[in-house]
Amino acid sequence: MKYAMILQNRVIGILSKQETEPCWPPDPTGNPIKAVLCGEDVALGWVYEPDTGEFHEYIPEAKPDPEPTQLDRIEAAIGRTQGELVNEAIDTYTMELMEEGIL
Repeated sequence: MKYAMILQNRVIGILSKQETEPCWPPDPTGNPIKAVLCGEDVALGWVYEPDTGEFHEYIPEAKPDPEPTQLDRIEAAIGRTQGELVNEAIDTYTMELMEEGIL
């Protein structure tokens, strides 16, 4: 028989060819680890639904893009300001060169 070792509804171990139900001690925080009969397709990390006795692959939720922090907004503002200053300096210098007939 094949057993999936379950901790907090997640498969943390798979034991094949077991004649008796395995028994593991609780995790360091005291959460019980239980053995559940499973099929050949079950893999580490899968989710166990105790109400239905079914296993399914774990699919992480999509996380939204994080909101910019105050530092991100300040850096963006500084970056735009520096670019604008550089462009203004180049424009001023070019105009002076044109006025003096160098360009």
